[in-house]
Amino acid sequence: MSDANKSPGGQVDVQPDTVSVPRVVPQDPALLLAALEALPDGFVLFDADDRIALYNERYRELYRDSADLIAVGASYEHGLREGVRRGQYPEALGREEAWIAERLRQHRDPQGPIEQRTASGRWVRILERRTPTGETVGLRVDITELKEREAALQRSEERLRAIMDATPDCIFCVDGTGRAVDVNQAVETVFGYRRADIIGRRPVDIVIPARFRPALEVGLRHYVEAGEVPDAKARHEMKAVRADDSEFFCEITIAAARSPERHMVVACLRDVTARKQREYELRQAKESADIANRAKSDFIARMSHEIRTPMNAVIGLSSLLVHTPLDAVQKQHVDLIEKSATHLLSLINDILDFSRLDAGHSELKIRPLDVQDLVQGAVAVARSLPGAARLKISSNLAPDIPARLKGDARRLNQILLNLLGNAVKFTDGGAVTLSCRLVERHDGAARLRFAVEDTGIGISPEMQSRLFMPFEQGAEAAARQAGGTGLGLAICRQLVESMGGAIGVDSAPGAGSTFWFEVDFDVAAADVAAADLPEARGQRQLLVLMAEDVPSGQILARALLEKMGHRVEIEADGSAALAAAKTGRFDLVMMNVRMPGMDGLAASRAIRALEGPVAAVPIIALTAFGQPEDKARALAAGADDCLAKPIRPHELAAVIERVTARTMPVMPPVEEDVDRVALEELRQSVGVEAFERLLMRFRQDAEESLDELDSAAQARDPARLRRAAHRLAGLFGQFGAMRAAEAAAAVELASDDDIAGHVMLLLTSGRRALAAMERP
Repeated sequence: MSDANKSPGGQVDVQPDTVSVPRVVPQDPALLLAALEALPDGFVLFDADDRIALYNERYRELYRDSADLIAVGASYEHGLREGVRRGQYPEALGREEAWIAERLRQHRDPQGPIEQRTASGRWVRILERRTPTGETVGLRVDITELKEREAALQRSEERLRAIMDATPDCIFCVDGTGRAVDVNQAVETVFGYRRADIIGRRPVDIVIPARFRPALEVGLRHYVEAGEVPDAKARHEMKAVRADDSEFFCEITIAAARSPERHMVVACLRDVTARKQREYELRQAKESADIANRAKSDFIARMSHEIRTPMNAVIGLSSLLVHTPLDAVQKQHVDLIEKSATHLLSLINDILDFSRLDAGHSELKIRPLDVQDLVQGAVAVARSLPGAARLKISSNLAPDIPARLKGDARRLNQILLNLLGNAVKFTDGGAVTLSCRLVERHDGAARLRFAVEDTGIGISPEMQSRLFMPFEQGAEAAARQAGGTGLGLAICRQLVESMGGAIGVDSAPGAGSTFWFEVDFDVAAADVAAADLPEARGQRQLLVLMAEDVPSGQILARALLEKMGHRVEIEADGSAALAAAKTGRFDLVMMNVRMPGMDGLAASRAIRALEGPVAAVPIIALTAFGQPEDKARALAAGADDCLAKPIRPHELAAVIERVTARTMPVMPPVEEDVDRVALEELRQSVGVEAFERLLMRFRQDAEESLDELDSAAQARDPARLRRAAHRLAGLFGQFGAMRAAEAAAAVELASDDDIAGHVMLLLTSGRRALAAMERP
């Protein structure tokens, strides 16, 4: 609109439209026919006599099979009957006259649209109206595609319904108001309601106990009001209630189904009563298994105690008796007693070791190790075994084996000694060779193959398949001759597999055997050399308080200690030992763990709770239980060390020297990080080979405990710090690192506020001590 059409006041002037004569005249028949042909739907006009007066081509196309009946002047009823006769209306089959009468009624008195299916498969919607003058105007609309979409939608809904009803989980479809719009068949089955009882009502009010409803209400409100979509992966456990008011455990997941028109929530509820019952049964079974395992462990521990207690007297007294004047026959008898007792002890140790491994209570201690020392040490021990003198026992190490690796030296040594021991037992003459070669090396790791080859009796293929099972010993006759429990190879298999390795045997009857195992190692740092030690110092005389209730144990302890030059006082129970310890007269307390009344653990704790210097008296616990946890309990109760019965004289002497070194020095304290005189004394007490193995183990344990101390310091965990310091105090004291041992004791006694400074001193002095032991 141009500005010229605006009034001065800004109002728009509306000019009257000019009425002109239309270019076409509606009464023009040609124009009307053209307009009808342009319609997308079929058109027909019946006159007052119900005969066709006018139609378009689209009408004929919709009724293609009866197009010959469509013509001006054709009767509607005639065309309808002829179409029925020709079978063009499938819905009329079998009820032709009734169908024709109904259709004529609808045609002559039209009330609404009619849908009709033709024989060609197409659907037609019929719309008819009567004119005031009696004519009938009709439209025929092809709705085939609409019907197909409706049918597809119906099939989809039926499939969805079938899936929902086949699902064992209960499905609730809930709208934004919390009311159910649909549920599946499982709802009726599980809850005992009919679908009609729930549709239109709030399922929360019907199937959820009142105490759980608020949480579900909050979630639904957040979804509707704040648009927070539920996490479909989240599972919520609660209880649901049936129609009979019985409750059961269920698991619910909730998903959102949002559209512009409405909010929908789909909740899936699963009855987990059976699962909860299975979980309960599994827990019960596990508890029963744990109880059985504990009972087994307790039984083994009790049997160990009952056997070790008399064995303590047998081995100890025989070792004393052998040093008294004896004739040749008597000496032979005493040697036989000691060997038999030692053999019995090895059987007990096998059973205990297998029990620990079978229960998964044994952990690997990965530390640097020297493979050459390990192999040579095992061969040296094998050469001292009964029957070894008749054999040539040697080792063969490949030159490309890394000098230093990381592994559990103690467990590897146990495997090697077991395999070597078997080879010696089952080889009457010839040779036994322990070899080690490199299988592969890559990325800082090395895989080694150890093999023990003998020229013995060999093993049949049938026996080889059972050889690594518990209580199997090979040929029955040879097994009776060699003795043993048959647990050794089973223990080896468990140890090798715990290291991620493999173990096997290559053998044939009469051709000897080769037992082998392969294990992966990490390559470690350079060698750690053993220190040269000066000459030994003299031994001190101590006043020892011995708490022992078994008479044979009392006799043995007195004999061993007095032979070492010590004076002994004996008490038969923990209460008497505590009373004696309070006098402060004793240099050392030896405390049997298991005694009637107050046991050794309670007595040790009571001594440590005393005031003054008497609380620091060294305590050595004695136990007939051979498990590591027994020693741990004794140390936790305050003992400085623990000896397992039967007591060996050299072991007892070494432990006494170790625990009394801090409290009764025989010379002024040295300023060096390591007291080499104390180390030399330990070496003379246990022997050179055993000392070398002890020293290697000490380094491994000390490094592990220092690492634990550092980790606990970073975690600021005083309890862990004190536990690590307690271990280090015993380790460093045992091997003459007195400054580090004193620093460890200071950590144990420090308050939580002061402990950090003492920890730093212990880390420094401890690592200095380890470094000093590497220097000659």
